[in-house]
Amino acid sequence: MDLSIDNLRFVDENNSRSLEADEHAQLVFEVRNNGSNYVYDIAPVITVSGTKHIYLSPTAIISELAPNGAVRYKAEVVGGHKLGNGTAEVNISFSDGNQMYMMRSFQLNTYKKAGNSGNSGIIR
Repeated sequence: MDLSIDNLRFVDENNSRSLEADEHAQLVFEVRNNGSNYVYDIAPVITVSGTKHIYLSPTAIISELAPNGAVRYKAEVVGGHKLGNGTAEVNISFSDGNQMYMMRSFQLNTYKKAGNSGNSGIIR
């Protein structure tokens, strides 16, 4: 599986680059096929650990991706009402049915209530 994740961004409602209780956000990235063959039925697997009360939209399947092609993928992220202060580990993986391939990982600060400021940006 010759896929990559490019242009990863976390975009939240108040541009704090963190997730607060009751806040809606999006995880946006490009899935790129770096191989020389078509890839079919790609399902990014997004997991969150280290904290509770973060909810993700169901996985959308990318039916087909051409060689050297890319598609923008968006996942909805919601901070639950009981989300507290802490740090969540967000992982993006792909599965070929037999094995999981970890592609990207980043930490996301979480907050119980509003008050943190900043700008949304590219995650490296």
